[in-house]
Amino acid sequence: MPIVEFTVEDVWGYLAKKTTSWGDAEEISQIYKDATGECGLSKRKAGKGETVEACGARFGCVICPVVTIDKSTKETAKKKPQFEPYVELRVLIIDMYKDPENRAGRMRNGKALCYGEGTFTVKARMKLFEAVMEAQRMNERIARIYGADPQPILSEELVEAIQQQWFDDLQERSWLEGGTWFVL
Repeated sequence: MPIVEFTVEDVWGYLAKKTTSWGDAEEISQIYKDATGECGLSKRKAGKGETVEACGARFGCVICPVVTIDKSTKETAKKKPQFEPYVELRVLIIDMYKDPENRAGRMRNGKALCYGEGTFTVKARMKLFEAVMEAQRMNERIARIYGADPQPILSEELVEAIQQQWFDDLQERSWLEGGTWFVL
């Protein structure tokens, strides 16, 4: 995982050179400003050997179950209402994560764990998938109302890969279907 060794400056330096699907370094810096109040990118020195001066902005995975209240996503949704469905989606994901009925009681490799542990069951993943798709549809509707670009989570290619994974898991890993529990 080479990114583990990256400094904040390394990340902003990369973003200054490459445009991502979220925009260029300045646009991403604005996302951080809107979400956290942190500045993100304070200076960008153009020219050969372009450099950036970062000022500590970072926030992590939107669905991290360790974070109880995701303030950055909520703040972003206040300024950009099309993100509100994703705030609600995060709450559902965390609730599903905490519900032992959604867990397979095993790891993907089949190793038995205690009740309420392990990977999501296929049934839970299907429920979550439908929630993601609904949040994505709501994001698109709200974005249109505000004249903004929708921010989809899943591409068609990713949808196909997810559905193929369900099929493969149901064929090859029956313990992931849901409903069968192993208590140690």
